[in-house]
Amino acid sequence: VIAVDKKGPLTGTAAAQVGARCYREKKFAEAADAFLLASTEHKDQATRQTALYQRALCFEKLKKDDELAAALEAVVSDKSSPYRERARQALAHLQRRSGQAESALSHFHILMESPDAKVRSDAILTGALLTRELKRPVDETAALFLRILETPELKKWHGESQLYLMDFATRKKDSGQVKLLFERGRFPLPPDKAARRLLLAIRAYEALDTKADTTALYRELAEKAPDKKTVFEASFVLLSRAFPASDPKAFVEEVRRFLKSHDQQSYADSRLDSARLMLAETEYTAGHFGPAAEAYQAIKLESLDPTNHAGIRFHLASALRKAGREQAANEALADFLEHHPSDPRVPPALARRADRAIAREDYDAALADLERVLELTQTPSLIEYTWVRKASVFKEKKDLPALKAAHEFLLATFPD
Repeated sequence: VIAVDKKGPLTGTAAAQVGARCYREKKFAEAADAFLLASTEHKDQATRQTALYQRALCFEKLKKDDELAAALEAVVSDKSSPYRERARQALAHLQRRSGQAESALSHFHILMESPDAKVRSDAILTGALLTRELKRPVDETAALFLRILETPELKKWHGESQLYLMDFATRKKDSGQVKLLFERGRFPLPPDKAARRLLLAIRAYEALDTKADTTALYRELAEKAPDKKTVFEASFVLLSRAFPASDPKAFVEEVRRFLKSHDQQSYADSRLDSARLMLAETEYTAGHFGPAAEAYQAIKLESLDPTNHAGIRFHLASALRKAGREQAANEALADFLEHHPSDPRVPPALARRADRAIAREDYDAALADLERVLELTQTPSLIEYTWVRKASVFKEKKDLPALKAAHEFLLATFPD
């Protein structure tokens, strides 16, 4: 019939049947020719429109992209075709694959308004990704990613979209928007991206002066971050916020776990020594002088602010003395006196050392420390105490003129 008549309704009907049979038999080239004839000669408009779309399907099977594009464009140009949206969707994806990104994006924008939820969500997702690939204005890209976040059918993409939008808002320094986006929910993300989302949220909260809200986030970050550096940084923040500790025993255990976990891979980080200092101060305050001394001794002073050095050296000497390690305490005190001769704690420290020298009957050492105290202090009570101790040394040494002079000085200077 086709060969004899060439044109007309009978030819159109025959062509539709031949096309359908060839398609079933996977003779796609022959089917395409038959459907083309049916699309022009069949008397029924719906059949003509179907044949035109089926011709496009043949070229898709044949992997002939140029012919497929032309066939799809023919369907799209027919405003009354029931296959128009389906063809536009296929054409948009074909153009994206073939490098015609701008043209593809224009089709996706039309498809974003489709009444079909599946078509609409596919267009929103693909359009957003394509807009980002084309490096279009970031506001335009962000608007599409926000539509992803608001589209229920794209639920599995909500996490990625949320993170992109939080990144974008962070670059704009819009901490309030970052906070709002984060509070939309904890949408599923791979561990590394989930950790980044937490970091962005923490920075936003802190920029908004709501640091109190971030402690739980830091704890979550310390527990879930996949990389040790992030875990280290989050854990240190938690330690810093817990110091001084309301529960010293629990805090000491936490610091020791922190040091055990991170001492090797972060050995050069000054925050390790800050943690040791927090440990030492907590143990000292709790009266655990032996562990406190060990913690002070482990600190590398060069990694901390020099303003802390005097206190560390002084407390080390004090902790050693209170732990009963007299010789080590004397060495630590000598180190403190050598490095910080003008520190206000030097005179009372010298007076205490003089007391211990008197107790072991080393009177010359005691007098040397007492004379040094008098050179350094202007505090009346310490001056009085120092002269009293000098008098006791003179008495033990049986130096009566010196003893008499010391008491005369005390009576004249401190009559009350």
